[in-house]
Amino acid sequence: MKAFDSVPRETLFAVLRRFGLLDHFVKVLIRLHYGAKVKIKIGEVDSEIKKTIGVRQGSCEGPILVLFIMQAAMETLEWPDGISKPQFMTRENGLTSGEKPTRVRDGLPFELWTSLFADDCALLFNSRGDLIRGSNHIFSHLRKFGLLMHVGRGGTASKTEAIYFPSSRQRYADGNTSNFPVDDTG
Repeated sequence: MKAFDSVPRETLFAVLRRFGLLDHFVKVLIRLHYGAKVKIKIGEVDSEIKKTIGVRQGSCEGPILVLFIMQAAMETLEWPDGISKPQFMTRENGLTSGEKPTRVRDGLPFELWTSLFADDCALLFNSRGDLIRGSNHIFSHLRKFGLLMHVGRGGTASKTEAIYFPSSRQRYADGNTSNFPVDDTG
């Protein structure tokens, strides 16, 4: 939710240094963000407000800087006991067969549990229970990085969505696709 506006700059610069970006480059980014202002117009009145948090929107580096924060959040995420990352199987030639990963002969296991794009993140879970526990855990973890998961409050609809994929022998209609609370949102 508004990741471009909510990233604490000091956290961003510390993350960039932890990922090994040269201090000279980080100092250039600091100078780009120093003294930034937001211009707003209400009616006929123009105003400027100092912007001390977030990245420059509309800039070519903005989405990449947010990805660094998102990557840092995902790399430092430790799942609660009982939640496992989904594991998939492939072969050296890339072909797979069978409905269960364990049925692929001569298969090579790999984890695919997260996919990042700018300020969006897709996460995979093995079960609905893992999804519910994991979503609440991620909600709290993202706050450490100044990021907010848009879960909807009051009359505002959530932008966070869950997609259910039934196993090959299960009907979609038989699965539980009801809403669930994240961080006591009801």
